[in-house]
Amino acid sequence: MTRILATKRRKLARTPDFNSYCPDSEIQPVKWGVPIRPELVRKYVMASMADDYESLELIVDSVSALAREDGFPAFDKQAVQTEISELIRDGYAKAYILSPTPPHAVVTEYLDTRADEFWFMLTALGIQAMNGQH
Repeated sequence: MTRILATKRRKLARTPDFNSYCPDSEIQPVKWGVPIRPELVRKYVMASMADDYESLELIVDSVSALAREDGFPAFDKQAVQTEISELIRDGYAKAYILSPTPPHAVVTEYLDTRADEFWFMLTALGIQAMNGQH
């Protein structure tokens, strides 16, 4: 897990500006009254699913670890799930059903009630946005 987080940390360091696709830059309070910009959750979620299919559980763990490394409280599952839903709505990510038999990955409609059953990954548009090209 430490090696994976180091890789994700390097991706975050190369990310120039998340404000270009996070128009709502209002500071909003979160747990313990710590102000965090909404794009911080997006930044962590995108970094967590940038290079491979990731389950909701793995994304929540990765986002929480990245937040703690930056001195913020861990984000709860609901906050992460909401951000994933928004990324999918915006075309930056897709939900997949994975299988050991072909086809191994099938894009599926995202449903909040089944989020634990899906795997998630950024789209090409999501990668561009994360790298500041969109």
